[in-house]
Amino acid sequence: MSTLYGYTKRRHKIAGQGTRPFLDALEAFLDRYGARGPGEIDLARPRWREDPAPLLQVLAAHVLGPAHS
Repeated sequence: MSTLYGYTKRRHKIAGQGTRPFLDALEAFLDRYGARGPGEIDLARPRWREDPAPLLQVLAAHVLGPAHS
């Protein structure tokens, strides 16, 4: 489980709010693809495992659809 950027603390805090299935799926995705990320060719850029915020922004935009982007 990721411990950078406070992700672990936030995950445990919100897991009891009906989000556990999503968080479990996100964790499985990060386990498999967490070494990827935006600009992944640049070693200085954080990976999704280190900072899932960019990934979550893409997911939110997809869920909300074009009217909310």
